[in-house]
Amino acid sequence: AALAAPAIAEVRRLEHKYSRYREGSLLSQINAAAGKHAVNIDTETAELFDYADTLFQASAGLFDISSASCVAPGISGKPNFRPKRS
Repeated sequence: AALAAPAIAEVRRLEHKYSRYREGSLLSQINAAAGKHAVNIDTETAELFDYADTLFQASAGLFDISSASCVAPGISGKPNFRPKRS
């Protein structure tokens, strides 16, 4: 249990910061500001978005952090839409 404590604390920190379900989270602030104004982000978040963009490019758009709401409930990893291909 003591060995798991740091990992559990990190998961809680990330959940608090990036949850789209927590009104005060950074991700909720970004979503609320979409199309209205910029939101200042920290280095950790900028690096996370940069890495997500790298994965998006490498997967020809199949990896898309903005498409979580397009995944059918109960069907892990199976999107219920067809990605555009060029």
